[in-house]
Amino acid sequence: MSREVEAQKRRIIQWQENRREEFDAQRQFYQQMLAHAGIQAELRVPFDREKPAESQAALMNLVKDCLDRHFSLLYSNLKNSLQIIRYSIQVQGLDLSNAEARTRDALKLATRLREQIRFEVISDQKSFECNILKPLIELAEEEKKLEEEVQQAIQHRPAAGSELKLMILLQSSGFGQEVGLRELIMRLIDQREGKVELSALMHDLESLFQKNLVDIHITLAGSER
Repeated sequence: MSREVEAQKRRIIQWQENRREEFDAQRQFYQQMLAHAGIQAELRVPFDREKPAESQAALMNLVKDCLDRHFSLLYSNLKNSLQIIRYSIQVQGLDLSNAEARTRDALKLATRLREQIRFEVISDQKSFECNILKPLIELAEEEKKLEEEVQQAIQHRPAAGSELKLMILLQSSGFGQEVGLRELIMRLIDQREGKVELSALMHDLESLFQKNLVDIHITLAGSER
């Protein structure tokens, strides 16, 4: 009888050891797959011999949390890029229509992908790799390309003609980082000793603004800054 009990104990211990090895292999798989997708995560989940199912659930929950955080950042970056693109098209007149369309497509893909980040999909390794990891990597690559294209497009463009003269004045007259329009006009009057055409000045300021060379702030007359 004692031999049967001992044999049963050994079988239970062996079964538990096999489950632990399977768990460790699974944890290593997810660790490597997340790293492959550029997601740095430490999946430190201890294996409980008495409660293997709870250990498994804890691992899946940690993987999901890592994916959720990575996805949220990626989605936020795409929305930020879209805002910059729309601003650059409408205000600066830049030709970013292709980038806008691609960003909108990426956001649609991101929305569909977010719906796939569920426990039942994550726990199936093949489904996880095909339905989550692969599209997530492609989405991250597209987001990076779009960001680079947008940053290249919105770089400072050089001032020219009367804009250049105005920039030289702004940079050399001790204005610091900020100057009011009234003060700028007075400086121009002092330099030119003549009439300042407000429409021409506003045209130059608008052009410099579109070229990302100056920012323009609006303050109500009589109010404090």
